[in-house]
Amino acid sequence: MRQLFTRKMKLWLAGFLAVLSVSMANAQTTSVEHLLGDYKGTLSIALGGDPIVSVDTVSIAASKQENSVKFSLEDFTLTMGELVIPVGDIVLDSIPVKNLDGVDSLDTKTIDLTVDLMGQILPATVTFKGAVIQDSVFVDLNVATSMMGAPIVVPVTFKGEKIEGGGVANEDFLTAPTVWAVDGHLYINVEKSGYVRVYTLTGQLVNQTAVSPGQKTIALPKGFYIVSLNDTVQKVLIK
Repeated sequence: MRQLFTRKMKLWLAGFLAVLSVSMANAQTTSVEHLLGDYKGTLSIALGGDPIVSVDTVSIAASKQENSVKFSLEDFTLTMGELVIPVGDIVLDSIPVKNLDGVDSLDTKTIDLTVDLMGQILPATVTFKGAVIQDSVFVDLNVATSMMGAPIVVPVTFKGEKIEGGGVANEDFLTAPTVWAVDGHLYINVEKSGYVRVYTLTGQLVNQTAVSPGQKTIALPKGFYIVSLNDTVQKVLIK
């Protein structure tokens, strides 16, 4: 009797370990192929006053590390008022990718580099966080350095759309005025019925609702959010 029970336990344990092994193998082979490519969009630098906005292109490439990607922004220049600081190429490799509810979250990553401030070489740290939804990328790049001994952090954001086959991104995406934020509220103006989904930058779904033509208001805590509305995706800051 004891031998029969022991044999059954061994068979059950072997089956459980086999299922667990398959599950872990599947989890480790999550594809990032659909993320790879160039993304054209708007790069915004905010440091008091109105943000400085320019059109730029970033690249997401394959990484040697599994389930990870490499982010590249070439010839980046940090502009603060009349002060122009050439930073150079920003390249962050081995960025872990996690998928949750259709959002590919690009995990936080930092890189140390130097900037040339009027001939003075200063250390700087770039902190990266991003997300990709429906071929649209949203990135936060906080650049931390110092000026005259005082620490300073410059928030830099990028939102763009994937360039398919060497073509051009959809310019309507870059200027779509359907989503905006004022005084802790998200305002959405839609022309046709659909579903609005609101995500944090880590990919957590915080609100989803059906909307009819007209204006919809959603109260949200302070922070950055990604809003998916029918065929458009936008990033907003709730203050």
